[in-house]
Amino acid sequence: MLAKSMNAKISVLDVNKRQAFEFSLFDSLADKILGKKSSQKSPQKSLRQSIMLAFAYIKRATNKIFKEIAMKSLKLLPLAIALSALYMSACKEENMRIYNTWNLITLSVDGNPIDPTNSEKQVFITVDDQKFNGYAGCNLFFGNLKIQKNKIQSSSTGATKMLCDPSAMEIERAILQLFSDSSVDFVIKDKNLVLEKDGIQAIFEAKGQ
Repeated sequence: MLAKSMNAKISVLDVNKRQAFEFSLFDSLADKILGKKSSQKSPQKSLRQSIMLAFAYIKRATNKIFKEIAMKSLKLLPLAIALSALYMSACKEENMRIYNTWNLITLSVDGNPIDPTNSEKQVFITVDDQKFNGYAGCNLFFGNLKIQKNKIQSSSTGATKMLCDPSAMEIERAILQLFSDSSVDFVIKDKNLVLEKDGIQAIFEAKGQ
């Protein structure tokens, strides 16, 4: 009981201190508008009180507005969290779709098409969790990767060192350029994987399609 009584007294003191501070603040504002001597003159004294009441009303109205905004924000918070979770889930699902084996169907460099059938055998890439490997047109290649939104970040890329027909090597240079140690833009569209980087565009289709 004693603790509750002391807490109640402290709360009353806090309220009184706050009210005294607010009165002092409004009084100072009235001084700036009317001058310090206005409190001693009857007509100006009445106007002074009106100004102080107006300040008090503005303060109460402002507090009410802020409280309403805070309450609305709290109501919208679960919706914002749900939308954020939905977006993250959609991004994760999109990233999971890239985990597959993809066969090259079209290739172009700076808008100029290159026939992918000029390679020694089917050009492909297999994307697995944090790794990739494939055949670039003449040599096997491999490396590590991270998927961030619509980008593939490749690293530690390596390849075998055989020489092939010039037309096959042209395909290989483009493919290896896509997977050099940097990022490449990707999108999965109409069940095709589209990679773009430095003027190179390669379109793959999922194996078995």
